[in-house]
Amino acid sequence: MTLRHAMAAVLALLMAACSPQPKVVRLISGQGAPVVHVARAGVEPVQVDDDSFEQALVEHGRSIQPFSVPLMEARRLWRGPPPAEPYAHVRGRLGLVSVGSAPEAPRVHLLPELAPAAAELKRCYLQWCGRTWGEGDCLRLLVDKPELDNDGKYTLAMAIAQRHVLGEMKDAFGEMVNPVAVYASITSAMTVYLLLWTLPEPVSKGLAATMTVALMAYLGVDTVWRLIDGWLVVVREVDRATTFEEIEVAGTKYGKTMGRTAAKAFVMLATVAVGNTAAGMASRLPTLPGAGPAAVLAETQLNLRYAAAASQVEAVTVSAEGATLTLAPGAVAMAARGAGSRNNSVYRSVSPQGQVQYVGITNNVARRAVEHLRQNGFDIDKLLGNLSREDARAVEQALIEIHGLGKNGGTLLNRINSIARTRPDFAALLRRGQELLNSIGYRVE
Repeated sequence: MTLRHAMAAVLALLMAACSPQPKVVRLISGQGAPVVHVARAGVEPVQVDDDSFEQALVEHGRSIQPFSVPLMEARRLWRGPPPAEPYAHVRGRLGLVSVGSAPEAPRVHLLPELAPAAAELKRCYLQWCGRTWGEGDCLRLLVDKPELDNDGKYTLAMAIAQRHVLGEMKDAFGEMVNPVAVYASITSAMTVYLLLWTLPEPVSKGLAATMTVALMAYLGVDTVWRLIDGWLVVVREVDRATTFEEIEVAGTKYGKTMGRTAAKAFVMLATVAVGNTAAGMASRLPTLPGAGPAAVLAETQLNLRYAAAASQVEAVTVSAEGATLTLAPGAVAMAARGAGSRNNSVYRSVSPQGQVQYVGITNNVARRAVEHLRQNGFDIDKLLGNLSREDARAVEQALIEIHGLGKNGGTLLNRINSIARTRPDFAALLRRGQELLNSIGYRVE
């Protein structure tokens, strides 16, 4: 067992032993003591509907230049450290012996006694590709080597785990010039990203750190922790696997660990990350489906404003206790201001005829209810609480769009918009408000 796999096994045991405990998030900016926050347990991941998910893949997948050797390029993408010796971690167990010394494309051959098993695995992999995508080597795992090495087997397991969202991926990428190459690039990127967490000192930096924060914003700290923990199990099982069936079992099990909701978020965010920089990915996050609820979840889970965290995080480490985020100087202060302002609620009033007649924002629903009853003669009920001022205005504007101002032929007594239509970010804020309303199942009666 190599150092990387030994550390992965130890980390998995520690994580499994401590799983019931609340996760602690530490924010470090180099200015003063770390800010410590206990992430709320049991949060529901952000839901992204099928149409929005597929459209996001189409929009961002079009800008991807497919990797010629996906696994090699995925390592460059995340800037993950290469093995000290090319593919040294698979020597012995798989019988792969280095012939060349070039770290990018080592030449290997199999020990004679392991060749039949490797050949059968390769045959089954190519058959699986034919059934799934209609062509062989769909993951581009044999471009620079004759057989599947361990990293190739991990990638195959990841591809099998994506079964919950495979239909949407095929539909979205089917509109592109080379859909299979795009699929291979994204799947390799997801695999290598998770492999970063199996290194002796698991930490994500740069683009990988932005990816980690985004995953935590969409899924919550607990779910991301389970994804990493589950991947450590996959690594151990794939290391022992010699047949396609054994890899398929590991991949299928991980697919159940992810589930459809987490798989959507992971695939969508990886699609945005491929071929991007940390700053480029951070700039695109607010435009993605579910960005509004993700911003709310980021503040409750990480004590951070989502946009600030994504653009200013420098490194993320994950352990059994929780997560440590190293931020650029000044980011923690910004986070504190954002977290401290989450005391706004959006409310509405419904007329006796069943029409929504007023919508508003307050930091004290009880007091505002008394004021409306005394001044206007109507009752109010709260729709959403614990919002930042910006999110509250976004929700209010979404309600105005739905029900309409009275002066424009709508039912609302409100006189003005909550957000000026001339604002450059009006569309993005409106979308955020609509998604927050969707998160509570708001429907027009």
